Amino acid sequence: MTTHCSADSLYTWKDSEGRTHYSTTPQNPAATKADLPEIQRENISQKIKQVQSATPSTCQRHGGVDCSKGADSDGSVVCVDGTRDAIASFSSLCMEVKLSYETPTLHNENKELLGNVEKRLSITPEQLASSSVHITLRNRSAIRATGVNIKIVLPTSVPIEIFGPDTVEPFGVADYIFPIKLVGRSVAPHELREARFKVKCENCSSVAKIKN
Repeated sequence: MTTHCSADSLYTWKDSEGRTHYSTTPQNPAATKADLPEIQRENISQKIKQVQSATPSTCQRHGGVDCSKGADSDGSVVCVDGTRDAIASFSSLCMEVKLSYETPTLHNENKELLGNVEKRLSITPEQLASSSVHITLRNRSAIRATGVNIKIVLPTSVPIEIFGPDTVEPFGVADYIFPIKLVGRSVAPHELREARFKVKCENCSSVAKIKN
């Protein structure tokens, strides 16, 4: 829908030298009302609704993605309530597992957060020995991640497995904990900052680390 509105009256005339003048008041006896086009303004609310109706839907408001329904004719996913024309790709969400995790955190024996393991923490080796590393995995796909395995690699140490579930449900999260005492020796704070984490799963296409 388009609405029309007109500007205030505008007058025009030509002087003795043929120059055209414009004014909002008739400042010359020969001035006449200028012939101006109407100003058209669109109904913004209606325009937004038109754009929304033309935008492909997602499954967030339709019960989520249902991989068991297979791919739609255009290769996109089908929602739980049967809604089609979604944006997400079936192969991306229903055939590939994508995991992500933030930088692991360190917690003391009372499960209180001490900080990010990559930061310089004010902690003694004795306090560190009674602490544990926590890491949270997120499954960003609509299929279960299986055979999940996380290992921590400290300098001069062999990889050590971190305790946690070996599956992560679709769009779910899973927590993994590694007590520092399992290293079997004293661990210096700088070793923890230099630690590497290896995250794998049987059906993963990618594992991304997200800065926090």
